[in-house]
Amino acid sequence: EGMVFWHAYAGYTVCAPSRTTLFTGRHSGRFKEHGLDGSALKPEQHVTTLAQVLQGAGYATGAFGKIAPLTAPLEQGFDAFIGQVDQGL
Repeated sequence: EGMVFWHAYAGYTVCAPSRTTLFTGRHSGRFKEHGLDGSALKPEQHVTTLAQVLQGAGYATGAFGKIAPLTAPLEQGFDAFIGQVDQGL
């Protein structure tokens, strides 16, 4: 089973800010209001992520590949993670 999204919206024109929009549900034009910069999202910021919401609903979560802006995906709602958190391999 699964889903196909035929029409989509990118939250920003470049990588990490677009993923910040996806992970937080916040519009990029309002990042500052919520203490977000679009480049790093740390656990100590206590921002609820989409993965945490899905975990709370009973879903198993996993992230595979590049996950920036999250700095600690296993602490930010992902049960499994294989990949890189930023460009600094």
